[in-house]
Amino acid sequence: MHPKLVEELIAEEVERVRANDLLRDRVQLEQRGRRVLAHARRGETTVTFAFDGPNYNAEPFQFTVVDPQTEQPLETGAWPPGLAFGGPHPTLNRAWTCLRGTYEYHCHSSHVGEAWDQHRYNLDLPTLLNQILQKSGCS
Repeated sequence: MHPKLVEELIAEEVERVRANDLLRDRVQLEQRGRRVLAHARRGETTVTFAFDGPNYNAEPFQFTVVDPQTEQPLETGAWPPGLAFGGPHPTLNRAWTCLRGTYEYHCHSSHVGEAWDQHRYNLDLPTLLNQILQKSGCS
């Protein structure tokens, strides 16, 4: 898919979050090309979630938690409790969460039979973000 088209699809997803009464006051979003950063409060700290969509929506968003200053992925131990799934992803070798609708979930060997095409229209960015906020204890 052409990168500009992907960016437009992602911009539509960002606007859905901003229009969502349950989400718009809980996160601050930034779209940077094919990346969306979502800044959310967890207690006294801010957590920054990154949704990367180099081939969105032919593929689901890649998800990680990043350092708010450097935007570099954080190790599993630095993720909010309850969000990271055990050790590194067996294929990607990085921290991940086992959440349907993320790239990491759909490329895991135990989920390869569950095609992204089955979920792409009902697992949009607002749905994923709401689930991630709940799992991570962000207000």
